[in-house]
Amino acid sequence: EEQVEEGGALPVYTSSVQIFAYIKNSIKRCTALTSGQTFFNLHKEFKACLANYVEILRQKMTTAAGGSKVLPEGAEKDICYVVNTAEYCSDTVPQLEEMVKSKIDQPYQDKIELSEEQDMFFDVIAAAIKALVKGLESQVEGSCRTMGNINWGNVEMVGEENAYVRTINVAVLAYVPNCRAVLSSLYFRNFCDKFAAAFIPAFLNLVLKQKRISEEGTQQLLLDVYNLKKMMLDLPRIGQAEGEAEISVPMSYRKYVEKHMTKIEKVLKLVGTPAVMLVERFRIMWMDGGMKELQMVMSLKGMKKQEQQTILETFGGGVATTAAAAPASSTSSSRAAAGAGGGGGGLKGSTEKASAGLEKAGAAMGSGVNQAAAMSKKAAAGMKGAMGDLSKAFR
Repeated sequence: EEQVEEGGALPVYTSSVQIFAYIKNSIKRCTALTSGQTFFNLHKEFKACLANYVEILRQKMTTAAGGSKVLPEGAEKDICYVVNTAEYCSDTVPQLEEMVKSKIDQPYQDKIELSEEQDMFFDVIAAAIKALVKGLESQVEGSCRTMGNINWGNVEMVGEENAYVRTINVAVLAYVPNCRAVLSSLYFRNFCDKFAAAFIPAFLNLVLKQKRISEEGTQQLLLDVYNLKKMMLDLPRIGQAEGEAEISVPMSYRKYVEKHMTKIEKVLKLVGTPAVMLVERFRIMWMDGGMKELQMVMSLKGMKKQEQQTILETFGGGVATTAAAAPASSTSSSRAAAGAGGGGGGLKGSTEKASAGLEKAGAAMGSGVNQAAAMSKKAAAGMKGAMGDLSKAFR
């Protein structure tokens, strides 16, 4: 099993420290003989070595998952070690580039470039963070499925938060502290951001997929959402050690969670609004909402199509008045007044055209020296042998 180096700022796989130590020693031995073409060729071996190590780290992620959709217990720690190791490598590669440039002959200096290798390690970090998020998603997937299977249209009584909320909370409390204990603060925050961006929209989608939600069902869901919102706001603090300085939740994270959880609450509150007050409340609570959003709310209320049509006509009439008033100039106002004075027939025709236009709008909205050369060959062979040993360490 791969050993973890705990002596540094972050726990990383020991193999990464060994690779850069070996590379540094190879540079020292080579430059003692030559710093020209042979050294340049050796630096190419360094690049190949780093690219190979990137693939080893990717394989480590696959091994941690064990080929399962749900991460085995504790596997999130192994993925966090991959993040830390890739971060250590990405930070060390520029130092290696500067070292080679400072020791190689001047004609070769401009040819030394390791940014591609650094980017490879950044890609590993991104893939590992994504794997961590997917891992937590898989831990709460069953509970979310339970929520989606509840017949919210038949809920007749409001109690404490549902059992699925508690099981989600338990899964998060078991998973997140392991990530927080291993990751740097930068990448732990990135993990929290990515999880929030995945979980909250997915929960909203579960709500919108319901066929009907009763008034009591909306009240129960509002209670459940309140508890989930509290859990998500506390996510960056979960796993904080006792006696550790209080951690402040990043403002951008807090704003994101509040904005998107509030959207779920807004939908539920509108679903629980009596039909006679729906248009008025909708305009106040969802100012940028249109007919599509209003119809979605009415569907969740279980309103019949005829009732929905009546509400849409009422809503559309209000929009027509506002839309007509906004672009009106003093000249068009005079014409409108003259038209009104000319008889009711012109006004009726204009109204019918406006209604037809609204219906179309609603439809649209829906839709180198011998000795040195020998030295280089030995160094390259040694590099490949070392990589072989490292690969075995991961198996």
